[in-house]
Amino acid sequence: MLKKACPAAGAGQARARTPSFLTTAAPHGAQDLRIRTMGKRWDGDGTPAVKLLGLFSLLLFNNRAYSLRELTEPENMNMSKASVSRLIKQLERSGLGCLKRERLGKEVAFRLERPERMPVSCLNAKALNELALCRSFLMNVLPFSMQRETLDCLAQMAPLACTEGGGVSSAIGAGLSKGRINYEPFQEMIDALIRAVREEKICRVRYRAAGKEKEYGFAPGRLLLYHESLYAEGWVAREDASGPLHEKPSKLAVHRLVSCELTGQSSGGFPELPAHKGEALGVMQGEPFTVVVRFSGSAAAYAAERQWSAGQRIERHEDGSITLEARMFNIPECVSWVLGFRTEAEVLEPEWLREKIKGTLLKMRRLYLHGRGQHHK
Repeated sequence: MLKKACPAAGAGQARARTPSFLTTAAPHGAQDLRIRTMGKRWDGDGTPAVKLLGLFSLLLFNNRAYSLRELTEPENMNMSKASVSRLIKQLERSGLGCLKRERLGKEVAFRLERPERMPVSCLNAKALNELALCRSFLMNVLPFSMQRETLDCLAQMAPLACTEGGGVSSAIGAGLSKGRINYEPFQEMIDALIRAVREEKICRVRYRAAGKEKEYGFAPGRLLLYHESLYAEGWVAREDASGPLHEKPSKLAVHRLVSCELTGQSSGGFPELPAHKGEALGVMQGEPFTVVVRFSGSAAAYAAERQWSAGQRIERHEDGSITLEARMFNIPECVSWVLGFRTEAEVLEPEWLREKIKGTLLKMRRLYLHGRGQHHK
């Protein structure tokens, strides 16, 4: 153990910048679970009290030693060594926990000692890491503010985790995407939808579809994630909010919402949404139909590795190809799915689907041979 003397603070030091983890910036590239305002927004005034609280939170909730050099880095305190040293000295004098010093290589490191007795409700570190992994996979979908709040929540739970399963890390996974939607402008509407689901309330939404906007009451029952897009599934309400307007529930793409405001009207008497089996191609489902597709080449292995529908059947052939029989619910999505395999997928049944794909290919051929002007002829 090293002696506890702190280096003296220099006089006339310029006011330090606000620590980066106390700002509302998005937590990209974070390697540890860091506390960013305990789930609430700081006003960013950079007062000494805010900085001291920031240092205390960083050391307390990460349960590891930080060198003086690490503490000065932008993703941590984002301050000079002299400024951090002053905060460390203030923290030692405050009596807010027991600040320990230890060697980290050739450097001196600082750690807040954990309580000897952990709470009875000790959390499972393995389960917390699995939650952190789920959060990492959703990073490309969640608005930045929700990314930060989930990171804060994991950080607050990390000290309560039993240490037998190891520490808790936020850098164990990553989600990749193509053509992602920026949901940051829809944060308030997502919050309203979540609250409406919890409290069984009706929202007043303005929705844009096919170039037109419509306004109506909507009783959300859950949020869906499909192809990295968020959808709200629920019931379009009658004007008097007495029940659903249609026999079947509707799915609204969140990024097409123009406005969404919570009302005081209850949706408690609305029917339960049917359970999802997670087996359909396409978020908009219609009447089920069975398809039989022959896959060859690399597409055969790809298709055989996946569950496309409940009760699907696969027949393997000597040439390495397979025949897949599966149930589908969405015709346009099924056509796109088959065409995505190019020449390595052929629809065998039903005949009407073969004709539909054939017609699509003929239109594509005319488009690329003659251009847009001949496309609809």
